[in-house]
Amino acid sequence: MLESNPISYRGHYYFRSGSTQQELKGAALDRFLLQRLGRTWDSVPLPGVGVADLSLKNLGKFREMAASSERLSSEDLPPSDSDLLEKLKLTEGNYLRRSAVLLFHEDPDRFVTGAYVKIGFFVSESELTYHDEIRGSLMLEAQFRRTFYYQ
Repeated sequence: MLESNPISYRGHYYFRSGSTQQELKGAALDRFLLQRLGRTWDSVPLPGVGVADLSLKNLGKFREMAASSERLSSEDLPPSDSDLLEKLKLTEGNYLRRSAVLLFHEDPDRFVTGAYVKIGFFVSESELTYHDEIRGSLMLEAQFRRTFYYQ
């Protein structure tokens, strides 16, 4: 967390750290700018991707999992995908948020670089016996984890 409020000077942001002046760059700058706008990383809208680009299979799986968890009944889930995404607060105006793409798009890595999970099985603190990467939507990853951990 930053000790002071960054200031902008000639297109660069700087902050004080002890007795030194540091330039704010990369992920820290992204976090600061999003925070200043009252946003989080996953709430940023993504122009160029719409409801029709999302996976019907993933949306259906979400409905199935929501109903089977008994947190929502089938009747509580809107029948249209657009209404469902709006109810889940995954839209902003005519745009989908990053979170919608991560959850329901078949290939979220097209829009969000590094959108995958690395998993590993360790037999000790330093001995890795198995590792894998899971690429695809968070719905696919959730299904994989349920299958992998509960068998």
